[in-house]
Amino acid sequence: MHIQQVEEVLVIALDGELDHHRVELLRTEVDRAIDAAKTSAVVFDLTEVNFMDSSGLGLILGRFRRLSERKVSMALAAPQPTVGRLLQMSGIRQIMPVCPTLSEAIAQVKEVSHA
Repeated sequence: MHIQQVEEVLVIALDGELDHHRVELLRTEVDRAIDAAKTSAVVFDLTEVNFMDSSGLGLILGRFRRLSERKVSMALAAPQPTVGRLLQMSGIRQIMPVCPTLSEAIAQVKEVSHA
């Protein structure tokens, strides 16, 4: 996992497999980074995620719920085809933007956070 601030957007780049064991370790680290950033927009960069199960979906949905309560916009960026299909089947695409590139996701959340 790699975290960076791109303008006013917190970008959290996840990698590898988002399965039960990995998500348990990531959840606290991700929440800590979000709480420390005090940002109005978060993008999860999925470029390097090669596998995701229901635990990975739970990580994303849980962060979306927490951020929505604080009026912080969130988007997902650049999922691999297999991860993209899982996001489609799960219905996540209906509740948050899933953009083909990181730059598009950053532009999307900036637009929402300034609306």
